[in-house]
Amino acid sequence: MATPHAEGSEFSYVDKTNGRLTSFAAKPDEAMVTFAPRAQAEIDTLNRIVADPALLSVSQGYDLERGFAAVYVSPTRMGDVAAQAEVTNSLPVMIDEHGASRYFLPDELTVQFRPGVEAARAEEIIGQRGSRVLVRQRTPGYYTMAVPEGRGLFEAIRELSGLDEVAFAEPSEVGFNSKLLFIPGDADFGRLWGMRNTGQTVNGAAGLADADIHAGEAWEITRGDPEVILTVIDTGTAITHPDLAANILPRGAEDWDFADTGDPVPEDEDGHGTHVAGTCAAVNDAVGVVGVAPLCRVMPLRVDLTTGMNQNRADAINYVAAQAGAHAERRYVVNCSWRMNGDHAGVRTAIQNAVAANVVVVFAAGNAGTNTDITPQFPGVYPDVIAVAALDQSDRKATFSNFGTNVDVSAPGVNIWSTFPNGGYAFLDGTSMASPHVAGVAALIWSRNRNLTNLQVRRILESTCDNIDATNAGFIGMLGGGRVNAMSAVTSPLIFPAVIEYTADLTGDRKADVVGFGDAGMYVSRNQGNGQFAAPVLAIGNFGYEAGGWRVERHPRFLADLTADGRADVVGFGDAGVWVSRNNGNATFQGPQLVVQNFGYEAGGWRVERHPRFLADLTGDRRADIVGFGYGGVWTSRNNGNGTFQGPQLVVQNFGYDAGGWRVERHPRFLADLTGDGRADIVGFGYAGVWVSLNNGNGTFQAPQLVVGNFGYDAGGWRVERHPRFLADLTGDRRADIVGFGDGGVWVSLNNGNGTFQPPQLVVQNFGYEAGGWRVERHPRFLADLTGDGRADIIGFGYAGAWVSLNNGNGTFQAPQLVVGNFGYDAGGWRVERHPRFVADLTGDAQADILGFGHAGAWVSINSGKGAFGNPDLRIGDFGYGAGGWRTHKHPRLVVGPR
Repeated sequence: MATPHAEGSEFSYVDKTNGRLTSFAAKPDEAMVTFAPRAQAEIDTLNRIVADPALLSVSQGYDLERGFAAVYVSPTRMGDVAAQAEVTNSLPVMIDEHGASRYFLPDELTVQFRPGVEAARAEEIIGQRGSRVLVRQRTPGYYTMAVPEGRGLFEAIRELSGLDEVAFAEPSEVGFNSKLLFIPGDADFGRLWGMRNTGQTVNGAAGLADADIHAGEAWEITRGDPEVILTVIDTGTAITHPDLAANILPRGAEDWDFADTGDPVPEDEDGHGTHVAGTCAAVNDAVGVVGVAPLCRVMPLRVDLTTGMNQNRADAINYVAAQAGAHAERRYVVNCSWRMNGDHAGVRTAIQNAVAANVVVVFAAGNAGTNTDITPQFPGVYPDVIAVAALDQSDRKATFSNFGTNVDVSAPGVNIWSTFPNGGYAFLDGTSMASPHVAGVAALIWSRNRNLTNLQVRRILESTCDNIDATNAGFIGMLGGGRVNAMSAVTSPLIFPAVIEYTADLTGDRKADVVGFGDAGMYVSRNQGNGQFAAPVLAIGNFGYEAGGWRVERHPRFLADLTADGRADVVGFGDAGVWVSRNNGNATFQGPQLVVQNFGYEAGGWRVERHPRFLADLTGDRRADIVGFGYGGVWTSRNNGNGTFQGPQLVVQNFGYDAGGWRVERHPRFLADLTGDGRADIVGFGYAGVWVSLNNGNGTFQAPQLVVGNFGYDAGGWRVERHPRFLADLTGDRRADIVGFGDGGVWVSLNNGNGTFQPPQLVVQNFGYEAGGWRVERHPRFLADLTGDGRADIIGFGYAGAWVSLNNGNGTFQAPQLVVGNFGYDAGGWRVERHPRFVADLTGDAQADILGFGHAGAWVSINSGKGAFGNPDLRIGDFGYGAGGWRTHKHPRLVVGPR
């Protein structure tokens, strides 16, 4: 007999991973009960428990080994549940903020200690709380522990969360999932309609020709790479199945069973995981079926999907992250064809760890047939995962499939024929079956080029889908980019990017850092990996207002990668010429060196108000070169490859103050890749329109050509003080397009792919001088990828806050939406002359976030996915007008990293 659980309205705790208060309501007619494990109890024990008048029946399921069950309860008898002699504890099933049922065990919880807390200290803390360790999870510092005697579950979580040494604490949660029925039969390739759909009838349903992932065509290019590992986190895999055995990664002494069985072999007693593994990478052996990536290998990790614990699933995902770190030659794609009942910090953090370790994580979107924008289904709604909806044989959304803007792509998921235990095969339906199609395509992409990052693989996958709007009129925009197309993916021009995919940051982790040039020199605040920042440190005692006498009006300063190591170095144009401080690789820097005795205020007579200077890769070696627009035209100093430079060369006798009559106050000039060869070309907005000098591929340039008779001082009446102009990739082809904020709104000239351009089109009737009343001196505007699709979106800081127009994927845009009621002229009192604002990727998810230098310091609004943003949060109490006395006319500040 146990004491009835009573915490009243206090079913809440603060999730330390995001600072949010997580609250629940008690469900009146369903509870979690615990009892003696199977060593002392058999199924008769459970039968006796539910025979009590208070308990009606088992609801979601039970686990005799762990000793728990979810049960329906008479609404008037909830308080009597714990009175039974064989019940050790009970807790009402919880309802979260999204209306989902959460199945928490009443007498245990999980805790993750911060890195650096030794195991002995962690277990000492647990003991000091009057508790004991129940399970040492495989993730370092991660424990399942008993709720201390005399404490309620949520009370214990709140107490632990208050400790500095604890990263987070949360309930120990059971993830119930239903098993799927199957229809056995004989195997042949004709049944794999998802790979090749000719309109054939499969399992009684006729198909639509070409409604498939085009696997056959892709296999002419690649069938996979054994160093690309498809990790199937599921019910296990029949590792001796004739169609799988040859592709199973050797396990060695590793324990691949995360279901607390004590057996390291991930055998499958369910069939679900074996089916998923077959779709991923069944062997191409003329027997049975073939997987999407038949030359890749499978690493099966077993978890219990019917009554398993979420912390074990987190362990499995963290294990993959560790394997990625231990095997630099491999690339890992994780397939998770399962769901949770709600948000779980352990699993969420594990996914973030995996993505940070360069792992692609694919999840089934879920089978509730619901809009996940309204009713979130986890983990599919996490922005770090690729969420997959299911399609039927006619390219229509499967009736059971979830949908919404959280879905990233779609794939076949009805009547899917694949491997099954005991050497068999089966038909299964579900987003569980769609997800491995996508994981397989991701593996094929990586098989073409293992130098790609996980974010590049995701971008290719999502940008090469087939449009399925015609067969899904009621779900346009709700099924991600469309149906994945393996052939388009493996032949994408992005497979072999000519230049580095992201702007260099300070540490090479692809997350933007903060740099400020203060009075005493250059200060650095390093990104700690999640959009949080370390306290600023003085990194170089130079390049500052007093330290070196550097002035904004005389001495431009930049950060750019000079050595192709993915880490930005410091470049300053001083009095005597160009000075460089090389990055040591960890955001510390070497002392400044004079590398070119030109391009300086005295060395060459270069002036900010006359002579723009840039850093850009001119030769495709991923090392920035120096470009300056001088009196006589365009001068370049080529990088020698080690951060030293050749002498200046005049490469174009135009675009200069005297050579062509170009003026800073009238004629913006840019360096951008217009042809997709990874080498920057010259673009200038002159009197007659847009002029281009294409790069010959070696840092020399062709003669200027007028490519658009608009966007110019005379051609269109464009003014620097009214009409910002940009170069940005709007279509995902890695070729810059022209974007101008004119009087009537936003105008675009799309690149034809060869450095010529289409005529301007008005794409948004807002963000303009007259269309919306936007002013250069009040309202900064940017182009940045907010959705991770490789196509720039529009973000503007207006009166009421930050406004966004998302790119439709083809250079047209959606109507503006207010995404943050801050960072604006009225909303927050932000001023251009005091408060610089930037848009950059702070979390490594390829979706740009907002960072603004306000009065009190640096404020951050994290992109929560698809261009939606969280509330601003003060992340650095420095670099601000009031916090540190930073001034725009003295102290340039930069956000250094992916845009």
